[in-house]
Amino acid sequence: MITGLIIVVVIIILIYSYGKVENQESLCKETYNYLQECLMKRYDIAEHLTTYVAQFVNYYQKPMTGDFKALREANRVRFYEIEHIETYLTEAIIKAIKIAEEETDVVKGDEYYEILKELNQNERYIYYALIECNRQRELYNEKLHVFPIILFARFYGYQDKAMLQIPLATYPPKEKK
Repeated sequence: MITGLIIVVVIIILIYSYGKVENQESLCKETYNYLQECLMKRYDIAEHLTTYVAQFVNYYQKPMTGDFKALREANRVRFYEIEHIETYLTEAIIKAIKIAEEETDVVKGDEYYEILKELNQNERYIYYALIECNRQRELYNEKLHVFPIILFARFYGYQDKAMLQIPLATYPPKEKK
């Protein structure tokens, strides 16, 4: 009788713990998916910006933003490669802005400033999405190391989630002339 009661209590605790981990994992996935949406929008903005700069500056070689976007859309990029690709994209955006600001041939009209405004807004979205994603990952990792979850988490394949570090294309915005 007591053995049966102990088994029932253990099963209830395990089911409750499993539910907690699953709930936290789904929150991690939701925040990660939102971050990915923001990052994918960034490719469109970067493509628009680099195309704009390339039409005025002959020596400027457009980066492979379209190729990386296609790979990302096809889910051909592993999760540990995303930070490297996003770093490349950040560098490409900053380089394009720097060239546009230095070259007098680049027409800095309404279209250029609209691109920068859209980029700046999207970078803020990415910043807050990244903070929330990392916060959810931290909570998830903490749950994995709490009793009784720690007893079965590794056995069922739950692993700590790494924090994401994605550089943003921040720049001091310049006013229209």
